[in-house]
Amino acid sequence: MEDWPAVAKAIKDRMDESGTSQKQLAERSGLSTATLREIARGDSDRRRSAGTLAKISEALGWPSGYLLSVARHTELTEVKPTESEGGADDRLIEEVRAIRELLERIDARLSK
Repeated sequence: MEDWPAVAKAIKDRMDESGTSQKQLAERSGLSTATLREIARGDSDRRRSAGTLAKISEALGWPSGYLLSVARHTELTEVKPTESEGGADDRLIEEVRAIRELLERIDARLSK
């Protein structure tokens, strides 16, 4: 079982230390701000892919497996994602979320 509050704390602490905004982290990681916001809350039991955590880790200047090791309470050298983690399906889902977020912003502008 993964420890999502620990992942959220690690992300928030690193963002605070580096002065990184959620928007900047989204740009660096290629993930939507909605996804980052959900992960940063740390209250979701929703499983995140190793690929998603790797993108955030790298965007924050950590090794790609860092947040996965935080989530699993393992040493960084012990983290070996399985084939099913971080696959093409996860990337597609992230892309769809980013598109949805963009469409919501466009809709909000048009509604004004």
